[in-house]
Amino acid sequence: MIAQLRGTIDQVNLDSLVIDCAGVGYLVHVPTSLAANCRVGDLRLVPTEFSVSQDAMNLYGFSHGFERELFRLLTSINGVGPKLALRILSNVSPPDLARAIGEEDLTFLVRIPGVGPKTGKRIVVELSEKITKLVDESRSEVGSSSAFREAEQVLCSLGCSPEEARAALENCMLASGESEWSVDLLVIEAMKHLGGHLD
Repeated sequence: MIAQLRGTIDQVNLDSLVIDCAGVGYLVHVPTSLAANCRVGDLRLVPTEFSVSQDAMNLYGFSHGFERELFRLLTSINGVGPKLALRILSNVSPPDLARAIGEEDLTFLVRIPGVGPKTGKRIVVELSEKITKLVDESRSEVGSSSAFREAEQVLCSLGCSPEEARAALENCMLASGESEWSVDLLVIEAMKHLGGHLD
């Protein structure tokens, strides 16, 4: 199994990348949001999932591990294949998708292209508990980093409440493709999430 690729972006398409790893070019199907944030020549670390079906072998790539776990959960559902799972992740952000599943927001889910009422219901029924556990584990992981704690202190010193600071930082880290964060970058991105200003 290919768990991740570290290499140079050789080609960028609407929903796929070719990543050059030591001279070998891997075709990786990705959410459109990831493709839009890549440029030829970029050095990227891309978490991947290798999928084998009766007529094809495909490699899927993601902005971060949280997005890959969502993909795995989605494809565990009967009737949701890799292509539909990738389409879902191309149309909604991972935090928004996790929220909708956790809150059993069927109205939100059926607005996603390719997701009808029956599929949306299956997603809610089968994943609502699993998604809550995944989000809690991911938040615990990102919240334990030293950069996260330092950024939280900076935001609080600027007038943000601890709850607001933590929520903004968690959303930034879960939604972004960045694997490593500096304190400065975390603060800047969190302030954008908060509206660009603090009281």
